[in-house]
Amino acid sequence: FQLTFENQNRSKAKLVKTVQIPEQDDDFNSIRKEYSEMLTDKLLKGSNGQSARKFLTFGIESTSYKAARAKLMSIKNDVIKGFKAFGVEAELLDGRQRLEALYYALNPYRNSPFLFDWGEMLRAGMDTKDFICPPSLKFNKADFEIGDAYGAVWGMNILAGELPDEILKDFLEMQNLFCVNIHVEPLDQIDALKFVKKKLTNVEQMKIDEQKKASQSGYDPDILPPAIKMYIEDIEKLLGDLNSKNERLFHISISLRAYAKSKKELKLLSEMLKRTCQKNNCTMFPYDYRQEQTLVSTLPLCYNEIPVRREMHTSGIAIFVPFTTKELFQDGQATYYGINTLSGNMIRANRSRLKNPNGLILGTPGAGKSFSVKREILDCFLTTPDDIIICDPEGEYFPLVSALHGQLIRIASNSEQHINPMDITIDDYMFSNPMEVIANKSDFLISLCEIIVGGRYGLSAEERSVIDKCVQRIYKHFIENEPTEDKMPLLSDLQRELHEEGEVALRVANSLEMFVNGSQNLFNH
Repeated sequence: FQLTFENQNRSKAKLVKTVQIPEQDDDFNSIRKEYSEMLTDKLLKGSNGQSARKFLTFGIESTSYKAARAKLMSIKNDVIKGFKAFGVEAELLDGRQRLEALYYALNPYRNSPFLFDWGEMLRAGMDTKDFICPPSLKFNKADFEIGDAYGAVWGMNILAGELPDEILKDFLEMQNLFCVNIHVEPLDQIDALKFVKKKLTNVEQMKIDEQKKASQSGYDPDILPPAIKMYIEDIEKLLGDLNSKNERLFHISISLRAYAKSKKELKLLSEMLKRTCQKNNCTMFPYDYRQEQTLVSTLPLCYNEIPVRREMHTSGIAIFVPFTTKELFQDGQATYYGINTLSGNMIRANRSRLKNPNGLILGTPGAGKSFSVKREILDCFLTTPDDIIICDPEGEYFPLVSALHGQLIRIASNSEQHINPMDITIDDYMFSNPMEVIANKSDFLISLCEIIVGGRYGLSAEERSVIDKCVQRIYKHFIENEPTEDKMPLLSDLQRELHEEGEVALRVANSLEMFVNGSQNLFNH
């Protein structure tokens, strides 16, 4: 199989358009313009202009297409299931998507989008290669020219027995048109054991030769070069892992491909790659006079003409897991949530598309929780027709609401605004199902009374029935006497009806006293 990790350009104009907020017929277009400028600035500072695409290409040898397809579909299902097990969504590419991947790999810095149609191809007598080929190709000794760009492919030698797990992250975070390509060929377990045992035999022979030389020179034969001791320890450990730890051995070929707009820029990029390789105990070398073959080998086709390869076991391959950061950048109507601290890219998402769109903001004091909420409120106000309701005991959102011409409702015992729990929409009652309206209101008032009464067990079944009967009687009288907003029932009406029911409703009626005539009578208006 083949692993391909490629940074590809995305249309900046198209990206900027996704974060621009269109003007509307209101008084806030100046704020929309300023907010759009802020989003554009954040977008261009990150690497959202590039997309890091990750391809896993696998292939098999078979005697027939039918047999190969059946086996490939089985492998596909296992791969997708394996990715899903650790929270990664893998997608099978169709023919057009594979052509698109090849188009962007072979056409760096081209602003024109990929255009392809199967029907048009057949009508014009064209081939799929006509849609993806670059304008021109010229191969030199250690680099090549591709269209208006310059490119090169290098190999990578691994000097250490194990690679640091940061190496792939270092490569993928480079803000260039860059590709890491790894061809992996598993060895049969029996062949792998034979291969490792042969290597161990060769190193043991080197040890014997060194001991003979030491004896002939009068030195202690147990004093061996450190390299030989290290080789023996590493090979013995690998042999033990293959026998007992379910490790496998693989042939791997690693290549690095980069594009630049000039030869000077390509040289600077080459130096940057060399430093990254050296930091991770590797060396980089050019494929002189083999740029054409290695360029083809870097395309996600599971086709390898790279002659340089080395052996690596399962644990060594595992460091090339490419999922270093989780990016979240949704197109369309989405909310700006800040910057990804690992990649520096913008975070945009639309919570309303999720199965559960609820959100909870957590953070230490002073971390910016209130600021994040205000930013989301502003984003929602400028881009959607949604109603925004803020419950603000601290009063910290008053300036924002005032700036957006919102309505401030102050709920207190001495405020001018009040809440009437008995209020209903008259039109809903008159023109829809009146029984349903009364049933919903009765259910709400029973729940309210249960909260007010409190206690360990809340309301009894008799008390619930009495409340329901009183509610129906109140609204029947209300509807029969030319209902208007001014005549809307109040909580005092419910208390009076409960008193008339006698002893069974007395506890509930007395519990309502504070909210009818007491200090919290804001609910009785």
